[in-house]
Amino acid sequence: MELFIEFLGREWALVGSLMILIALMIFNDSRRSGTMVSPQIASGIVNKQDGVFIDVREAKDFRAGHVAGSINIPFSKFKDSLSELEKYRGKPIVLICKYGQTTGSAGKMLVTAGFPEVYRMTGGLTEWENSRFPTVKK
Repeated sequence: MELFIEFLGREWALVGSLMILIALMIFNDSRRSGTMVSPQIASGIVNKQDGVFIDVREAKDFRAGHVAGSINIPFSKFKDSLSELEKYRGKPIVLICKYGQTTGSAGKMLVTAGFPEVYRMTGGLTEWENSRFPTVKK
């Protein structure tokens, strides 16, 4: 541990450059897959900007509880279902999953396909429910 601390002290410029590079890579990757937004911001985007919620969880999980008005396109079928989303191309799209992790890959597909406004909800449906927003069960 002492050697590590000594290395950090001697090579502070190298360590600092590495940290900046890592931060830039994380920032760039997150921008390519859509902007992260909280459930509160996501709700505002859908309600005020005529956006749409796309839930990428499997149909069984979707039926157990989902955001009202959301559209279910399971991630396992997402790539093949991009044509279904063409009618929403001009609207903000907010992606939802269970914990907010799967939406990154779905967001990359949408951004790559040229969708201009892609958002990913942080914490997924779990954070939505923890924020006391309502869900619908089918």
